[in-house]
Amino acid sequence: MAGFWFEVKEPTTVVGRDGSTSIGRLDPGRRYKANDRNDHWAEVTGPDGQVGFAPVTSIIVLPDPPEGIAAAPPPPPPIPAAAPPPPAPAPVATRRPMVSASAVLSLIFGIIGFGFPILSIVAVILGHVSLGTIKRSQGRTSGRGLAIAGLILGYLSIIAWAALILYGVQQYNS
Repeated sequence: MAGFWFEVKEPTTVVGRDGSTSIGRLDPGRRYKANDRNDHWAEVTGPDGQVGFAPVTSIIVLPDPPEGIAAAPPPPPPIPAAAPPPPAPAPVATRRPMVSASAVLSLIFGIIGFGFPILSIVAVILGHVSLGTIKRSQGRTSGRGLAIAGLILGYLSIIAWAALILYGVQQYNS
């Protein structure tokens, strides 16, 4: 679509070729002539020959005037903007996944379980619970490695305690 008339819905800043330098403003209620447009910008040339761009989302394309009727005079040059261009949008903060508390406790109880056998059983239970929680969290919870380490230490301490008890029973019976 080349060479068309338009109006703006609201006061609109015209920016330079760099997309951020403000070179003027378009006001509602006036007709403006555009050279060209794409999906995002309408290209406007002022009387001084400076090319600017207005966002397509803020314009209303008008029908061409009927033949034989003179079109409205070209718009005056854009008025220099007093205000600086709007700041760039803030970067979106990505949230790091939370570490599963049960995975951390599983690891701690797995280590302490070598001294207190009941805690090694708790470490195994918490390790399995945290692995299930992490799997269902769809990436919002982390700590899979901690849970696996807690499981391994819990199972090893259970095996160590079982071996120690069997050795003690054997020594007692002999």
